[in-house]
Formats: sequence, C-alpha cells, structure tokens
Amino acid sequence: MIPVETYQVSDVENVQLDLPLSSFAMYYMRFPPGWVQLPEYVQLHKERACLDVFFRKYAQPREKEWSLFVIRSISNIKARSFSKEKKKAEFYSYDIRRTDNTTTTISEADFPLMNPAGILALSRHLDRLRDTNVRMGPPYIDVSAFMKDYLCEFGRLDVELYSLYKDTPEPVMKPPTI
Repeated sequence: MIPVETYQVSDVENVQLDLPLSSFAMYYMRFPPGWVQLPEYVQLHKERACLDVFFRKYAQPREKEWSLFVIRSISNIKARSFSKEKKKAEFYSYDIRRTDNTTTTISEADFPLMNPAGILALSRHLDRLRDTNVRMGPPYIDVSAFMKDYLCEFGRLDVELYSLYKDTPEPVMKPPTI
C-alpha cells in the first residue's frame, strides 16, 4: 500500500485508521461487574485483576494478530466462557478471513493487540449479520462497546492535550526590522 494524502472519507478495504490503540485498551470494562456490594474502587481493582488473568490466558502474540490486511469475512462465531463462577464472563471468538485470503481465529482478548481497522471491519460485518440473525446481537454489542471505549479514550487524550496548550500565550509577532 502506498500512502496517499486525501481529505475524503471512503469505505475502501485498503483504507487504514491512523490511530494507535491506547495502552489502556486492556482495561476497558469487558465483563459486567459482579461485585455490586463492594465500593467502586474495590470493584475496579477486582475487575482489572480479572482482566489481567483473561488476557494472559487467551490473548495471542501481537505478531500473530497485527495485520494491515482488513477482515473480509467471518465464517464462524463461537461463545466461550472465561470463568466458571462468573456465568456472565462470556466472550466470543471469530474465525475470520482477511483481504490477503489468510484465515485465523481471533477472540476479544486479541482486540488490544489488533489493528483498529480490523476491529472496525469486524464491527461492520457483525452489524450486517445482525440484521439477518438475532444471535449476532451480543457479539456486535461487545465489539461496539470496545470501539466506544477506544474512541472515548482518544477523546480524553484530546482534552488533555488541549488543556496543556490552552494556557500557553500566543506568540507576539514583531514587525520585521529593515
């Protein structure tokens, strides 16, 4: 792929998002809180510990998951359970085919290591499948929730950068000396 400067939005398979994933992508709230009776800061600590175990157990290496080739199709979706004591701790794995005709299996544990364009393409495919198959609703909701958290993280970064520069005085232009 050759980078081309453009200002128009297109829906071509080779267009890539120029946004890296946040370093906090691992800690987007993935499972519903199961510790409602505990204070919020304790719930957050337990949720992060649960997510650490989840990613250590199910995530594949970045070299296997990062790809510039966008997801072209989904051939199978499988619901899997992460924890026996938390019945709501369900996640999905997807058998996918990319634009270079390679097939692989990814799961939600791989999202923080994937190219954001691949996650967006997966969300679009699930949205189309959800129109014809009601069972595609929960996987679509999970992928959309991940993308929503991802975009909110970028919004937060943008606000932080703005707050750094908003108090900086504008440079005063001096007339040129002749």
